[in-house]
Amino acid sequence: MRREDDHAIAAGQPAQCAALTSLVNRIYAASEGDIWLAGAAFERTSEEEMERLLRAEEILVGTRGSAVVGCIRWHFADSEQRVAEFGMLCVDEESRHMGLGSRLVRAAELAATA
Repeated sequence: MRREDDHAIAAGQPAQCAALTSLVNRIYAASEGDIWLAGAAFERTSEEEMERLLRAEEILVGTRGSAVVGCIRWHFADSEQRVAEFGMLCVDEESRHMGLGSRLVRAAELAATA
C-alpha cells in the first residue's frame, strides 16, 4: 500500500489538460452513471473547459510521480473574494483511502485564504 506522502499536490499545468479531463470524466461517469439515461453519453467536462480552468488557475492536481491521480477545482464565488467554493473533486481508484481527497480539499482551502 502506498503512503499518503507518495502524492504531491500543485497547481494544474496546461500539459496535464488531457489527463485531467480523462480522470474527471471517468470518475464522474462511474459515480453518477446510474442517474443518467441508459446508454446516454456523459462527460462532466471537456478539454476546452479544462484549459479555461487551468488558465484561470482554478485547478489543483494530485500526482504520484508524473501520473495525474486527483484534482479539485476551486474559485471565488463572489466579486469581493470572501467566499470560495470547490468542486470537481476526483481521486483515481488506486489512490483512494490514502488521504489524497482530504489533502486536495485542504489545499483548496489554503489557496482561497492565501
